[in-house]
Amino acid sequence: MMFDEFLLALAQIRGLLEAHWMEVCVSIFFPIGYYYMRWDTARTAKAKLAENGDSKEADAAARAGLHRTIAAYTVNDDRRGAVRAWRESQASIPSTPETLRVVLSLLLTESPMTLLEEITDHMELHADQLCTPACAFAVLDAAGRAEQPKLLKDLHDVLKLDLGIKPDSAVYEALLAGYAFAGIQEGVERTFAEIREEGISLPDTCYAWIIRAFLQRNMLDAALASTLTIYRADIYFNPAVLSSLVDMASKHGRAPEVYQAIQAVKMPLPMEAIVVLLEDCRGRSNFPLASTLEQTVRLAGLHLPIEAYDPLLHVSIDAKSPHGFVLWQEFQDSGAPITEGLCSSLLRHCASAGWPGFAEQVIAYLRSQEKVTVKLLTQLMKVYVDSGCPNQACDVLAQVHDLRLQPDVAMCRYISKIAQQCGRNQIVEDMAEFLQPGDPNNFDIDLHMLKLAAKEGNVDKVFENFEKYKKNQKGKIDNSVYSRVLDAYIDAGYVNMAQDVMDEVRRNGSCALNTAAYNAMLKGQMAAGDFAGTKTTLDQMISDGIECNEATFSTIIAGVEEKRSSLRLREVMDLFGSLREKGFEINDRAAICITTACGVEEDMCEVQHAMEFLETVGIDLCSDQAVFVSVSAAYQRLQWTESLRELIRTWEQRSAAAAASMQEDWYAAEESCLAEDKCVAEDQTVAEDTHIVEDKYVAEIRARADAKDVDGCRKLCEDLLKEGSALPSSEASASILEALRRNDGA
Repeated sequence: MMFDEFLLALAQIRGLLEAHWMEVCVSIFFPIGYYYMRWDTARTAKAKLAENGDSKEADAAARAGLHRTIAAYTVNDDRRGAVRAWRESQASIPSTPETLRVVLSLLLTESPMTLLEEITDHMELHADQLCTPACAFAVLDAAGRAEQPKLLKDLHDVLKLDLGIKPDSAVYEALLAGYAFAGIQEGVERTFAEIREEGISLPDTCYAWIIRAFLQRNMLDAALASTLTIYRADIYFNPAVLSSLVDMASKHGRAPEVYQAIQAVKMPLPMEAIVVLLEDCRGRSNFPLASTLEQTVRLAGLHLPIEAYDPLLHVSIDAKSPHGFVLWQEFQDSGAPITEGLCSSLLRHCASAGWPGFAEQVIAYLRSQEKVTVKLLTQLMKVYVDSGCPNQACDVLAQVHDLRLQPDVAMCRYISKIAQQCGRNQIVEDMAEFLQPGDPNNFDIDLHMLKLAAKEGNVDKVFENFEKYKKNQKGKIDNSVYSRVLDAYIDAGYVNMAQDVMDEVRRNGSCALNTAAYNAMLKGQMAAGDFAGTKTTLDQMISDGIECNEATFSTIIAGVEEKRSSLRLREVMDLFGSLREKGFEINDRAAICITTACGVEEDMCEVQHAMEFLETVGIDLCSDQAVFVSVSAAYQRLQWTESLRELIRTWEQRSAAAAASMQEDWYAAEESCLAEDKCVAEDQTVAEDTHIVEDKYVAEIRARADAKDVDGCRKLCEDLLKEGSALPSSEASASILEALRRNDGA
């Protein structure tokens, strides 16, 4: 029964299928076929993708292997091997950008002539992989880092024009950096123009690099030009670069010039750059520019930074501008710390500018803050001294006492020196109490008191101070001390006391007297007119083996010139003879001293001996007009006619103009010498009249000579010659000539 029902159902199904068999087949087999086709397509694509992936991986592996090979050669410093490996594989393996960078660096040293051709041919051979902005950046960056601006330009032209690589921002960055670090301003400007044409924008940091690159090469003009170009193009860049630019300009001494150029394009300066400019103004004391910068900041509604007050205060002090007081008050009100170092620097500038008023304001602030030190008060003293107020410098000592400060050694030494100059002797004595016995500064104080006592004529106090000094020095006295002690005695005219000091030194042998001590003694003896003592001291100096120097020679000559009216010719000859034994040459000044003494010497034998001495030492008697005049007068007295003629002839040859103006007087003198042998004694009455006339005119001529009236002297001489029946006497002529020579009217 069950089986029959089953067969009936099958028959019914069969009937249905027979009627709709086409639809049933389509419904069953179409989805199966569709999905089969999709599966087959996916399987084929997957196989193809796997095949392509294997090819790219193989290509990448080959490129990486080439790079490692070249790197291995480079590490072993085998540059030729690296180049050879690249050349062998470059036709089949395209290089990576990093490999191109390394290869370019290698070819620069191994084959610079073929570098451009080899690199560009390789890139063209693998154009689909290498003609990209990334590869262009790699080779251009390598050329720029190698500082090869010509190669950089050639590469850029070939890559852009021949290979058709369109530069991007990275390529232009490499170009700008390469030109800038090589210092090629023209290349930078050319690249800027190209960037503007292409309409490409670069990162802000790129422009800052360009300016810094020029600054690193100390190319201030190029950096400034690039800065102005970038600003005119309305491109923003880091303002800190301007600070570097201004700093470089300051180091080159061109800060004002750069500032004017920046202001011409109305470029705003960052505060850091303004501070740098103010520091430059401080170093150069450029107050006008500092004031302009300050006004620029204030007009912009900004507050001055704390760092700006330091240079502004210094330049204001240097210019002694009252605006400095305003700045000083603002600085105090700002609450910024005012250090002792800053105050010390301000006081130093006050001293150099001679502005005690500002220095007093600084000290007043320090006193209000209870920060006054002895060192700062010492600087205040220096401000007063440099400002021409030494007495006010001494008064600073009262502030030291008011503040209950203890003067240090430096202050004691300084104020004692100033007090000596001002005559504030009580301060000098007070300062001596602060100094320990044996302190070197006691030497100056004791000597000052000794000199003061010597000038006052207080001999007891002179000895007291000298003994005090010797006690402080514990008997250790060197040559310089004795020289200064001798100067103190000699300046006061105590030559005998100075001689006692020299004798004391010789007796105790505490030290050997030097040339300076002997020169001081000679100076005092010559001033006192002790010519015998001078000769004795000079002989003692020679016997002691003390070297005579130019100061010795000058001291004696100066003494002889000062005392020539009371000095005998024999004394002059003895002094210069002793000096000549020490090897000193008799110069024109010595010759004038000798011939002047000859003019008043009555012993003609001594005069003759002096003239023979001058001829022996080989002095040029015509080298100086004063020597010539005095020697000719001496020859006239000695009646050395031939010598006088020869002297006049030599003088004429050397100075025709001078001889022409004086030849009448000299020929008259020569004729007088020749006529003396033939003339007879004139009548006594005529002689007396002649002497009366001579005495009248000689007195008048000497008076005119002392008044330096040369023209008046000449006229009186002419009148004397016209009125007298003969030439003036030798004594009258010598007196006239000596007066004229002494007053530079010879």
